Amino acid sequence: MILGADHILPDNYLERVIKRMSENPQIVIASGVIDGEFSVTVRGSGRIVKAEFWKKIGFFYPVNYGFESYLLLKARSMNYDVVLFDDIITSTQRKTALSYNSKLFYNYGQALKALGYTVPYTIFKAGLLFFTKPLGAVYLLSGFFSNYDQYYETEIREFVKKQQNHKLRHLNYDDVKRFITSMHYTTSLSHKQQNS
Repeated sequence: MILGADHILPDNYLERVIKRMSENPQIVIASGVIDGEFSVTVRGSGRIVKAEFWKKIGFFYPVNYGFESYLLLKARSMNYDVVLFDDIITSTQRKTALSYNSKLFYNYGQALKALGYTVPYTIFKAGLLFFTKPLGAVYLLSGFFSNYDQYYETEIREFVKKQQNHKLRHLNYDDVKRFITSMHYTTSLSHKQQNS
């Protein structure tokens, strides 16, 4: 289990998540959600990882930008499932890192590059981000196009490339709406956090 110091779990959190994971052997990573926060994928904190999966990948958690996403992508590239249980609610003592500064957006761009994000997908992502955080989009692209060269293994990068090319070819209104909603939610929480 991966857990942040200020993340508060309900008494039966482990029991509920592990029970659901045991009902489907394909699920190797899962988590609940944080009350009041928008999530579309398994959280970093509160994440439960099956021991057999950890063992299969050599108990490996890389030291590189994008390390949290790496574990999810690695599982999916091996045809396992990662699941967010949106009815299992947790809380935190403070909001998660929503007020990104320029350095964090730059590092995020480097993470996308390390994970094998494609140029069109990254430009699309930055383009949508531009509507809510214009400077963030610029820094993201600066990080992505930097000379950073610490890449993840070819298997992951090829999986990401294939997945993103498929997504761009089959892009629909709901995908764009979901991303814009998540960015709007992040921005509004960031403003509330800065003003409190």
